[in-house]
This record gives sequence, structure tokens and C-alpha cells, in this order.
Amino acid sequence: ATPGVITKMSLDEINKIRSGSVQPVHVKNDILAEYTFPTEWPYTESDFEREDESSDSDFYSVPRFVTHIDDGAINGIKQLYSQVFREGDDVLDICSSWISHFPDSNVVRLGKVTGLGMNAAELERNAALTDYDVKDLNKEAAFPYANESFDIAVNAVSVDYLTKPRDVFKEIHRVLRPGGLAVMTFSNRCFPTKVIGRWLRTTDDEHVRMVATYFEHCGAKYETIRGFQLQTSGGWDPLYAVMANKVSSSTDNETCESNL
Repeated sequence: ATPGVITKMSLDEINKIRSGSVQPVHVKNDILAEYTFPTEWPYTESDFEREDESSDSDFYSVPRFVTHIDDGAINGIKQLYSQVFREGDDVLDICSSWISHFPDSNVVRLGKVTGLGMNAAELERNAALTDYDVKDLNKEAAFPYANESFDIAVNAVSVDYLTKPRDVFKEIHRVLRPGGLAVMTFSNRCFPTKVIGRWLRTTDDEHVRMVATYFEHCGAKYETIRGFQLQTSGGWDPLYAVMANKVSSSTDNETCESNL
């Protein structure tokens, strides 16, 4: 297979990649292969301070009908999603906008696709969504959804703007069904005044380790945390993905660390 070319995969192949028993196609670098997680939350409040601490709702009030990464990275996200989305999956797109970079419906037909974002005009334009909600997660991280509502939660090129990532990642865990998958993708592009300060001070590989640590130390039980740089084609922007599964046992989900 060629990077950026979307091909329909078998359910068995998807399940293996989704569970973490097999790596996604076109992994360029397994960044977490020899990584040991810190035993405690390693970050301070100052790590999540930003140059511009004014209202995010004001900042995102004007619609931006643009793409924030190049076509190569966009196609890389589509290709990754095509390897983990299953027919009928209910999907939550966190920090959603006017486009979600999902594979076409001839590759996979999803169930409910809910967008959670900052701008109603952008969300209204998004043809992939079946419904949406407007919310500033940096102001209040609670999701307006019932427990175990989704099979997959995704976030494309926005995890670096979260100032309360542990709260958000705990909410992702709450709304995922047992065994559900969370997928965070990002590049090296950002609004520098709105991204968290630590992101600007660290390398791309450190970003992968940081997002993985959000999963590990959010106060909820994730398993099979993995992080990669993915090969792309037809562009210059690098593409990274961090994925984790909500534990499949309901008993395990009842017992989670409380380090918030």
C-alpha cells in the first residue's frame, strides 16, 4: 500500500490495528517503543499557560474555513481512520470544525458522528457530522453526553490547545464504550499564541510522549497506549498519532487511579 492511498481493509485487519496487536500501516517511527511512563503526573500548571489567555470563545468566534495541515498529512489522517473505523461505529470528533478528514462512505459507513467544537458555523458546514455541540473545553471539560455513548473518539490537530487535558481525557474515557478507541493526531502547525507553552518548548517526539502521558495519568483506565510518526505522501507536514483503548472489562473501568 502507498502512503495517503485509502484502501478498504478487512474487519480482521481493522480489529488487530484497533486493539494494538498490530501497528497501523505506514508507521515511520514507533516513538513509544522504549518509553517508560513517569510514575506520577510530571507537568505543572505553568506548562499549560499560553501567551494569549483571552477568551477562546472570542478567538474562535469567526469561522475559519481553511485546513491547518497540508494534503499529505490530511490524507495520512484519513488513511489512519480507515484502518480503525468499523462499519456502524458511533464516533465523537473532539475539537471538530468544518471538515473531519474522515474516509469516504464507500470505505466505511459510520453510525452517529458527533462533533464537539468551538464554532457553530464551522460545525454546521461539516458534512461528516450527524449532530454537533458547541463547547469551550478549556473553560469546562465535561462532555454533554451519556456514559458509553461512542465506539471511537478522535481529535485532529487540536490536542495541543487543551489546557485541562487530564479532565478532557477522563471525559473521553467516560463516553467511550468498553474497548473503545481514542485517536489523537497532530503535526507541527499551531496558533502559537493559543497553544500551551510546553508544546512550544518541546520536540515533536516529546509531544507524542506528552499526549501518551495524558492517557496514562488522566485518572481513568486506558490500555495499549501507543504513539507513532506516520509516513505521508505529497506534502511536508509531519504526522503523529497517539492511540489508546478504554479497558474492555467493566470491572477494570470501575477501578482507576485518582491523581487529579
